[in-house]
Amino acid sequence: MHVSAAVLIQGFAEDVKILSARRTEPAHLAGRWELPGGQVDPGEDAIQALHREIREELNVDIQILHHLIGPLSEGAWPLTSDKILHARICRIIDEQEPVLNEQHDAYVWLLPSEIESVDWLEPDVPILQAALVWISQHA
Repeated sequence: MHVSAAVLIQGFAEDVKILSARRTEPAHLAGRWELPGGQVDPGEDAIQALHREIREELNVDIQILHHLIGPLSEGAWPLTSDKILHARICRIIDEQEPVLNEQHDAYVWLLPSEIESVDWLEPDVPILQAALVWISQHA
């Protein structure tokens, strides 16, 4: 199964921040923080899924800036034994403010120095590390 996630950024240079969303479900993940996104459905590719998932989860539209290449085939990242994740750095279009649905109960914008202040889901940590490298060179 393929999953698509967004490293949503706002701001520029030393003021750039990354969005983290706190899960409400399933129970074993509730209260942990993650990059927003979700499953790639049949008939769509990872980019289409990412746009759809971010609209569903945060009620915003995004602009994709960069594909974060992971260590697996197709540049994906390991998620679980049967899931791989495609990660992209994105910005919210038109300064829209996220509106959460039932999958998340909070979100926070974090400076790179604050990334470790929340309890991230483990698969997101190497993606964040790669994102921070890209951000330091491009944002």
